[in-house]
Amino acid sequence: MIGFVIKDLLVLRKTVKLYLLILAFYLALTVAGLFDSNMVPGFAVMFTMMLPISSFAYDELARWEKYGASLPAGRRGMVGGKYLLVVLLGAAAVAMIGVAALLMTLFSDRAQAGLMLQTGVVLTCAGTLINCVLLPLLFRFGAEKGRLFMMGIFVVLFLGGVSVVKLLSAGRLSLPEQLPFPWLMGLAALAALGLLTYLSYRISLGIYAKKEL
Repeated sequence: MIGFVIKDLLVLRKTVKLYLLILAFYLALTVAGLFDSNMVPGFAVMFTMMLPISSFAYDELARWEKYGASLPAGRRGMVGGKYLLVVLLGAAAVAMIGVAALLMTLFSDRAQAGLMLQTGVVLTCAGTLINCVLLPLLFRFGAEKGRLFMMGIFVVLFLGGVSVVKLLSAGRLSLPEQLPFPWLMGLAALAALGLLTYLSYRISLGIYAKKEL
């Protein structure tokens, strides 16, 4: 399974370098005070959602699926490798956002740095959840249709966000100023995310086991 992850990282290395350059550019503008602090976490998490789809596209282009399924790890290893890639990308996003927050603390606004880190953790969890929805669809329909599904998810999230903002502005919805037991709620959210990731993994295993390659 680790071998499949290494394969994906090697295939995606040029794309990763490009994304890192773009992220560094936006980080420099954020530290300079030209961009909002939420830009860096947003881009970092967006990249973690784009890279798994790109890995599927490269696999289809190289007709890797038949060869990968014939290896000792088989289809289970291929599915597990994609999920491990998503987890590693999420961890890398949090690490990059942490470095960005540290640079903000040293060279810019310390309060904005704390907000950036909090936003980054929340967005990373949201991005991982979206990947858990996308991966079974990617295993079932492939990368081309997977991009359409991702666009559909973004549209739904955007419309949902706009609706929430309108309700808040109209006073029909209110948010608590402070959540009770924030650490406990955070741990519960992480546990729920882990459970959903496992369920998504099991669904993908079932889909890929029946798929004709």
